[in-house]
Amino acid sequence: MERKYSLNGLGLKCLGWVFTLCAVGGIMLPGGVPGAILSYLGYISLPIFAFLLVEGFRNTGDFRRYAITMVITAVVTEPFYDYACNGVWLDMVELNGQNILFGLALGMVQLYFLKAMGTGSAGRILASGLMVLCSALWCFILNVPGGALLQLMVGLFYLLKEHPPAMYASAGAIGLLFGGTPVLALPLVAFYNGERGKYCKYIFYAAYPVLWAGIAIVKLFAA
Repeated sequence: MERKYSLNGLGLKCLGWVFTLCAVGGIMLPGGVPGAILSYLGYISLPIFAFLLVEGFRNTGDFRRYAITMVITAVVTEPFYDYACNGVWLDMVELNGQNILFGLALGMVQLYFLKAMGTGSAGRILASGLMVLCSALWCFILNVPGGALLQLMVGLFYLLKEHPPAMYASAGAIGLLFGGTPVLALPLVAFYNGERGKYCKYIFYAAYPVLWAGIAIVKLFAA
C-alpha cells in the first residue's frame, strides 16, 4: 500500500533543524521554564540526526571525506559555541561541553567499526553492543550534551535496520530513559521514504557554525 504522506532526507533534515533551533534556544535561556521546554524539544532532533547519519554512512561513496568534513565542521564550530554558551573561546569543562557535531563525528567512528565487526555470530553481536556502549561512554567523558543518546540511537538504527519492530521498540525505550521527548522523533523517522531529496549537503554543514558564530558575535558586541 502506497503511503499518502512521506518524508525524504531533506524533509527530515529540515525537521531536525527545527528541533535543533529549539535546543539552541534552551541553551541560551538557561534556568527558566521556557528554556527547559525548548531543551526537551531539542532532544527530538537527536534520533532524527542519528537516523540520517546511519543513512548517510550506508550510502556514502567516501567515508573518509564524510568523517573529515564532520570533524572539521565540529572544530570550526567549537570556539563560537563555547563563547556563545560560556563567554570564553575554548571551554572543555562547563555544563554545555562540546558541540553535538563531535557526537556525530564519533557516531561515524562507531559505524565504521560496527561495519567492520559485523553481526554474523554471538561474539560479534556482543562486540557490536559493547562498541555502542563505549561510544556512549566516550560522549559522556568528552561532555557532549545529548551525545550518549545520539550514540545509542546510531547503534540501534544501524544494527536493527532489518528488524523495524525491534528497532523502534528499543529506540522508544531509550527515548523514554532520556526524558521521553526523543520518542516523538520515531514517527517522523518512520515516514522516511528512502529518497535523499535535492539539496547541497554542504549548506547544512555550513549552517551550524554560522548559527553559533552569529550568536557569539551578538554576545561579543552586546557585552
